[in-house]
Amino acid sequence: MGCTSSMEVDPVLAAPGTMISKKALPLPQATQAPDFGTHKLYVKTLNQYLQDVESHPREFETVVAVRRAAINHFSKTLM
Repeated sequence: MGCTSSMEVDPVLAAPGTMISKKALPLPQATQAPDFGTHKLYVKTLNQYLQDVESHPREFETVVAVRRAAINHFSKTLM
């Protein structure tokens, strides 16, 4: 209706702020293992999370309880 082919987008129907390009995007390459910098950042994030849980255990317990209640409610609605 608004598209002339599967690769073209009608500029009128495109979302505001959307860039339209005629250039084809390259196919994604195989997933690569993270480098040392990515691993270091991941470990730093995990350590900060553990410190936050240790300093505010009640807040963590509340978050877990809310998620469990939501999952229980959702699973009961599926039955």
